[in-house]
Amino acid sequence: MAVKIAKNWLASIFAMALLIGFVACENDDDEDDAPTIAEIRTLNTDGEAVADATVLLTCESSVNRPCDIEIEGKTNQNGIYTREFELPKVLKVNAYKVLSDTQVTGVFPDTNVTVTYDSICGEAYISIIANEKSRQSIVLYECN
Repeated sequence: MAVKIAKNWLASIFAMALLIGFVACENDDDEDDAPTIAEIRTLNTDGEAVADATVLLTCESSVNRPCDIEIEGKTNQNGIYTREFELPKVLKVNAYKVLSDTQVTGVFPDTNVTVTYDSICGEAYISIIANEKSRQSIVLYECN
């Protein structure tokens, strides 16, 4: 009787292990279908998001061959630019934003308008990994 109970116990453990193995195999297929995404976040020196910054993604060749990747986009209100890629790659990221300030001095009709332009910029590299969301943050400093 004890042998029969032990055999039933072992058979049920084996069946559970087999069932868990099949479930685990099904989850592996989902990872291969995940998109390859690059997410670039732009921040100022205070750590705040920089909205509407221009992001330029380019490649740099380590051999004497020209690179044909040049992608330009804008960050959203949260300072994030997202793009999906078919293949993994390493890209150089340049981000910048032109800031303007308008000052009106004097009394109407004798007024002067002074518009001052300044820009902030930064650069980094992003390694885009297959079937993952790769993230890179760039701090934008004053450009000289």
